Amino acid sequence: GGDGWGAKGRPLGRLPADIAYIHEQRDRVRPGAEIEIGSICGKVWVGEPTWELPPATIAGPPERIAKVLNHIASLGVSHLQLGPAARSAAETCDQLQAFGAEVAPLLAP
Repeated sequence: GGDGWGAKGRPLGRLPADIAYIHEQRDRVRPGAEIEIGSICGKVWVGEPTWELPPATIAGPPERIAKVLNHIASLGVSHLQLGPAARSAAETCDQLQAFGAEVAPLLAP
């Protein structure tokens, strides 16, 4: 669609070409217009899991997760859509707290 969000499950290696294409199309119809680009990153697990996480979950120490997310942002993505990989409401709350306290401070502005 034309809403600026990349397709879910799109390989990270394709993101630079996808963003370049979006910018080319923008410049064709609205040269220089500022646009926001979002990426659906999937699931995140802060720490070492004790269970099998969903495929493609970004997991590990806060520094590793922040490095991955900062890399995606450096490609021109301004909005990241992600959520905690969790099996219960309590795990969801724990993971949201860990992300906010440990990962978020490491993210580029």
